[in-house]
Amino acid sequence: MEIFFSLEKSIVEWFYYHRQPPLNYFFLTITYLGTGWVILPLLTFISFIKRRLPLLWTFLLSLIFLDLTIRCLKHLINRPRPVKLIPNFEVIGPLLKYGSFPSGHTALAFLTASFLSQIFPKYMWIFYFMAFLVGISRIYLGVHFPSDVICGGALGYLTGKGGWWIKKKMERKNEKRSN
Repeated sequence: MEIFFSLEKSIVEWFYYHRQPPLNYFFLTITYLGTGWVILPLLTFISFIKRRLPLLWTFLLSLIFLDLTIRCLKHLINRPRPVKLIPNFEVIGPLLKYGSFPSGHTALAFLTASFLSQIFPKYMWIFYFMAFLVGISRIYLGVHFPSDVICGGALGYLTGKGGWWIKKKMERKNEKRSN
């Protein structure tokens, strides 16, 4: 376990020592793509434009499930953030001390990417690349370790795929009833 933590600490420190002012602003901006303030209006707009309100409801239910899962894991695991474990470490942005595992921003970014990829499959690689950048931003800003980001991304992706699967299953069930 010590080797694993040492590796994670080395990665976080590498990002810390390679910070540059333009990248600081870039990653501060990118990290907001992993918040509800950006994602919810975007998906609401898409749902209305595409006239697919069940999509919005499915996303919201998936989001609630993901949020509860993330909150429970953060509370149960209670992993300190890098600033608490690495001496003389500074974060960019708000100082968060506890609840590092898993990354909620990354989870929400991957949940959104999985939903948008179902609606616009042609642009799937863009959505997942943006979600990946949100994850990198969380490490770059110094608020998460790599495993926080990887697990947050996996949770978001799996929740998105699961929510979409349930939506499709319910649609098929409703089609059978109407026939």
